Amino acid sequence: MKLLIDIGNTRLKYALYSNSQLSTIKVIEVDRLEKQLALCPLDRIEECIISSVKDGEVLQHVVTCCTRHGIKTQILQSPSKYAGLVNSYAKPNALGIDRWLAMLGAKHFYPNQAVIVVDAGTATTLDCVDQFGQHLGGWIIPGIALQAASLFDNADRVIGEQQTVTEVNLGQSTSMAVSQGTVVATIGLIEQGIKFIARSGLSAQLILTGGNGNYLSQFIEHEHCVKPTLIFDGMSQYC
Repeated sequence: MKLLIDIGNTRLKYALYSNSQLSTIKVIEVDRLEKQLALCPLDRIEECIISSVKDGEVLQHVVTCCTRHGIKTQILQSPSKYAGLVNSYAKPNALGIDRWLAMLGAKHFYPNQAVIVVDAGTATTLDCVDQFGQHLGGWIIPGIALQAASLFDNADRVIGEQQTVTEVNLGQSTSMAVSQGTVVATIGLIEQGIKFIARSGLSAQLILTGGNGNYLSQFIEHEHCVKPTLIFDGMSQYC
């Protein structure tokens, strides 16, 4: 049995992987990690596989907890290629491990098809992979909440707070204009990714993941699927 831990920008999540099956993914606070680990069958865990977009205290705390319980750790970095996926970066480990794992998970589900992977969280990333597993590159923009916060916190005359958007429309208050704008900007990123792939002559499966994946799904007219566990599906390829 393997313990999979994903340290994101805002949350820490974990799951167990055994007999080719992924358990329910749980979200925990870093300061509760020790207590949460105690609920796992520690005597059956062979290894902890860690994905982290952060260095420093949080990552060290996870490693220390695992070591205390006699669990060896593997901290993942983006390689030049693995399991049929080829990194496009000249310095492979400069590619965010969360992006790499989301693509790896996508190729697991669609091994012979081009994919567009959108991971919508603190940042929204879009990555394109062709049918042969070659990463073509990607885009990164601030996530929906971060876009709104950047305006409300830094523009003196943009005063308001983020609102929930249920349909694309023109905002008739500053709060709603900003909130609508963040959604429209994110949809625009996805639509441009679809157009880019189409111009390349590829037919790609669009996959949404991340904390805002389900939320964004309601605004996307193009055929797509939502896979909330995609990073963990990618991590499981290392098991």
